[in-house]
Amino acid sequence: MNMRPFFIAAWLLFSLALSAQPTEKEALSTIRKVTVYLQGAQVSRTAAVALPAGPTALKFTGLSPMLDPESIQVSALGNFTILSVQHQINYMKENEPDAEVKKLQTEIQQLQIKTDREQAALSALEEEERFILANKTLGGEKGWTAEDLKAGADFYRSRLTELRLRKLDISLVVQKLNEDKKRFQNQINELNARQRNVATSEIVVNVSAPAAVSAEFALSYLAPNASWTPSYDVRVQDITKPLALTYKAQVVQNTGENWSNVQLTLSTGNPSLNNTRPELQAWWLRFYEPVAYYGRRERMQTMDSPATMAKESVMSRDEDKAASGPAVEQVERTTTQEFRIAQPYSIAGGTKPVTVVIAQEEVPAFYEYYCVPKLDKTAYLTAGIADWNSYRLLSGEALLFFEGSYVGKTYLNTAETGDTLRLSLGRDESIVVERKREKEFADKQFLGGKITQTTGWNIELRNSKKQAVSIVIEDQYPLSTSEEIEVKLEQSKGAVVNPATGQPLWKLNIAPGKTEKLNFRYSVRYPGKRQLTLE
Repeated sequence: MNMRPFFIAAWLLFSLALSAQPTEKEALSTIRKVTVYLQGAQVSRTAAVALPAGPTALKFTGLSPMLDPESIQVSALGNFTILSVQHQINYMKENEPDAEVKKLQTEIQQLQIKTDREQAALSALEEEERFILANKTLGGEKGWTAEDLKAGADFYRSRLTELRLRKLDISLVVQKLNEDKKRFQNQINELNARQRNVATSEIVVNVSAPAAVSAEFALSYLAPNASWTPSYDVRVQDITKPLALTYKAQVVQNTGENWSNVQLTLSTGNPSLNNTRPELQAWWLRFYEPVAYYGRRERMQTMDSPATMAKESVMSRDEDKAASGPAVEQVERTTTQEFRIAQPYSIAGGTKPVTVVIAQEEVPAFYEYYCVPKLDKTAYLTAGIADWNSYRLLSGEALLFFEGSYVGKTYLNTAETGDTLRLSLGRDESIVVERKREKEFADKQFLGGKITQTTGWNIELRNSKKQAVSIVIEDQYPLSTSEEIEVKLEQSKGAVVNPATGQPLWKLNIAPGKTEKLNFRYSVRYPGKRQLTLE
């Protein structure tokens, strides 16, 4: 039998099989753009690859090990076809050391070279000291005069002193070098602890090209371990001028990647939220069935009645609604907005928050003081921002600066439903407030088995500033919780009273150096046999 045709056919099949296998090629990609959400970040990379003719398996390496595989997007330019996109984890290849770590390692190497040089010099001085001490005995056949002895003693003393001082100087230099090396090593340990990922993600893109071609790839994915939180600087130089608002972002990323000179975009969106609209289910009511009891020696037994089952079902739906509810509320309350930062930013993985300035603008505001003398006799300066929704602010911490000085922190709460957003700018001791009880209305009266107790308060305000101020004063009188207790507001001249809360409110404009006096009085009538605690 002629075996030659058989070997030829086998060789052809083997050649075809080899030609069908894709060429594996590693592609280096660079992070060009990052969009940071309130939770998560979309990382966009680009790569230029020279593709050979035929099938090729391109492997994009060194990606975030925490990327969401379902978020991967790949696009390309060139005369070829993308056949498939796959995601895999490489546990054998660790992330490249951080650039800062490499720099610190180089610094340690330079310090070690300096340390070795100093140690060599120290060793030479010690050898010389031992040589001198070993040959310090004066001898020989010739007798030594007093001058010779003095000269020898002076030589030993001066040279040994010089050697030991130089050894001390070198020891101090070596000690300082070792401290610097330890400090750099501690910093390296901290950076390595932040980036202790032992795996990296890889995206494998299978392509087929009819001929060799230069291709450009763009790929993006969502990495969950990144976020930004809004913060503000609020500066008021004078209460006659608008306030200066600096809108900032505190950006944090622990994606396992380093963002180097990337185009940074901040988005108020949040891809992690549930975007499925809620749906109400039918709410069925059934009568409650009592528990059946079958004797002393038997346990009480009950079956899941329809009412119980319905109750459990309703609770389950309520829990589901509570889980998805905030997501819907967040979407309804917040309009997604992006802040594209013109200046490229570098943010290393695992580092502390990086402050990014979003915007700086002057905001028209009105200023007024606020005081509740019953609780605190200090006047607090507040700033009101009307139509604040037009600035598209988010809730966040605000640092307060007044007249060039830092006065503290506050929280800018944009969840308020009012048209005016109020900021507390801190205390102002130049507004003096006093609250004293009226002495003539401090007694109790007994009549018809009941006690009537009248209490009055005088409030005095003095403006020590050089300009007029607007101030709001709030106080309170008690409210009754029983028909036996009768409360009556006797006097509250000039106040706007909220009877539901028992709070009189005064709005005043006080000229520079002037004093204003306020007064309110209330009476409480209750049975003489009962006890009641008032102010």
